[in-house]
Amino acid sequence: MNSFFLGSITLKDGFFKPIGCKGWYVKGKVPAEFDEQPVEACETLLTYLSCYDVGKDNKYLNNAVKCYSWFTGINSKGLSIIDKETGACYDGLNKNGVNYNQGSESLISYGMVWH
Repeated sequence: MNSFFLGSITLKDGFFKPIGCKGWYVKGKVPAEFDEQPVEACETLLTYLSCYDVGKDNKYLNNAVKCYSWFTGINSKGLSIIDKETGACYDGLNKNGVNYNQGSESLISYGMVWH
Protein backbone atom coordinates (compact mmCIF):
# COMPACT_ATOMS: atom_id res chain seq x y z
CA MET A 1 0.00 0.00 0.00
CA ASN A 2 1.25 3.45 -0.79
CA SER A 3 0.68 6.31 1.64
CA PHE A 4 1.06 9.12 -0.90
CA PHE A 5 -1.71 10.27 -3.20
CA LEU A 6 0.65 10.45 -6.16
CA GLY A 7 2.16 7.07 -5.32
CA SER A 8 -1.28 5.50 -5.29
CA ILE A 9 -1.60 6.55 -8.94
CA THR A 10 1.96 6.04 -10.21
CA LEU A 11 3.01 2.81 -8.47
CA LYS A 12 0.70 0.17 -9.87
CA ASP A 13 1.24 -3.25 -11.37
CA GLY A 14 4.63 -3.54 -9.65
CA PHE A 15 6.37 -0.67 -11.44
CA PHE A 16 6.50 3.13 -11.61
CA LYS A 17 4.32 4.74 -14.28
CA PRO A 18 4.43 8.52 -14.21
CA ILE A 19 1.43 10.54 -15.26
CA GLY A 20 1.91 11.48 -18.88
CA CYS A 21 2.39 15.05 -20.01
CA LYS A 22 -0.07 14.63 -22.91
CA GLY A 23 -3.18 15.60 -21.00
CA TRP A 24 -1.96 15.49 -17.40
CA TYR A 25 -4.30 14.35 -14.64
CA VAL A 26 -7.58 15.94 -13.63
CA LYS A 27 -9.01 14.85 -10.28
CA GLY A 28 -11.61 12.15 -10.76
CA LYS A 29 -10.52 11.43 -14.34
CA VAL A 30 -8.05 8.99 -15.87
CA PRO A 31 -4.38 10.10 -15.79
CA ALA A 32 -2.75 10.79 -19.15
CA GLU A 33 -1.02 7.60 -20.26
CA PHE A 34 1.90 9.15 -22.20
CA ASP A 35 4.42 10.82 -22.59
CA GLU A 36 6.39 9.49 -19.64
CA GLN A 37 9.48 11.58 -18.90
CA PRO A 38 12.71 10.96 -16.94
CA VAL A 39 12.25 14.07 -14.80
CA GLU A 40 9.14 12.48 -13.25
CA ALA A 41 11.00 9.31 -12.28
CA CYS A 42 13.93 11.34 -10.94
CA GLU A 43 11.93 13.71 -8.79
CA THR A 44 9.71 10.94 -7.43
CA LEU A 45 12.78 8.85 -6.58
CA LEU A 46 14.33 11.81 -4.74
CA THR A 47 11.07 12.34 -2.84
CA TYR A 48 11.04 8.72 -1.68
CA LEU A 49 14.67 8.94 -0.59
CA SER A 50 13.85 12.06 1.45
CA CYS A 51 10.94 10.23 3.05
CA TYR A 52 13.25 7.36 3.92
CA ASP A 53 15.74 9.77 5.50
CA VAL A 54 12.97 11.06 7.77
CA GLY A 55 11.00 7.90 8.52
CA LYS A 56 13.53 5.08 7.96
CA ASP A 57 10.73 2.96 6.49
CA ASN A 58 12.01 0.51 3.86
CA LYS A 59 8.85 0.92 1.76
CA TYR A 60 10.26 4.29 0.69
CA LEU A 61 13.51 2.68 -0.44
CA ASN A 62 11.56 0.03 -2.34
CA ASN A 63 9.53 2.72 -4.09
CA ALA A 64 12.71 4.64 -4.95
CA VAL A 65 14.09 1.46 -6.55
CA LYS A 66 10.91 1.16 -8.63
CA CYS A 67 11.43 4.72 -9.85
CA TYR A 68 15.05 3.96 -10.79
CA SER A 69 14.00 0.74 -12.51
CA TRP A 70 11.72 2.76 -14.77
CA PHE A 71 14.87 3.95 -16.56
CA THR A 72 16.19 0.42 -17.07
CA GLY A 73 13.06 -1.08 -18.60
CA ILE A 74 10.75 -1.98 -15.74
CA ASN A 75 8.08 0.34 -17.06
CA SER A 76 4.84 0.32 -19.04
CA LYS A 77 6.61 -0.50 -22.32
CA GLY A 78 9.26 -2.88 -20.97
CA LEU A 79 11.94 -0.78 -22.71
CA SER A 80 15.12 0.72 -21.34
CA ILE A 81 15.55 4.42 -21.99
CA ILE A 82 19.31 4.22 -21.43
CA ASP A 83 21.56 4.38 -24.49
CA LYS A 84 23.69 1.26 -24.00
CA GLU A 85 26.55 2.64 -26.09
CA THR A 86 26.95 6.01 -24.39
CA GLY A 87 25.17 5.64 -21.03
CA ALA A 88 23.04 8.65 -21.89
CA CYS A 89 19.30 8.82 -21.32
CA TYR A 90 16.57 9.12 -23.92
CA ASP A 91 13.70 11.55 -23.45
CA GLY A 92 11.17 9.00 -22.25
CA LEU A 93 8.32 6.82 -23.41
CA ASN A 94 5.44 7.60 -25.70
CA LYS A 95 2.63 5.41 -27.00
CA ASN A 96 4.89 4.12 -29.80
CA GLY A 97 7.89 3.32 -27.58
CA VAL A 98 11.08 5.20 -26.77
CA ASN A 99 11.54 8.88 -27.61
CA TYR A 100 15.16 8.71 -28.84
CA ASN A 101 15.93 12.38 -28.32
CA GLN A 102 18.49 13.01 -25.57
CA GLY A 103 17.63 16.39 -24.10
CA SER A 104 19.52 17.97 -21.24
CA GLU A 105 16.62 17.57 -18.78
CA SER A 106 16.61 13.81 -19.38
CA LEU A 107 20.38 13.51 -19.13
CA ILE A 108 20.48 15.48 -15.88
CA SER A 109 17.57 13.49 -14.42
CA TYR A 110 19.29 10.19 -15.14
CA GLY A 111 22.60 11.51 -13.84
CA MET A 112 20.94 12.51 -10.58
CA VAL A 113 19.42 9.07 -9.96
CA TRP A 114 22.46 7.14 -11.17
CA HIS A 115 24.77 9.06 -8.85
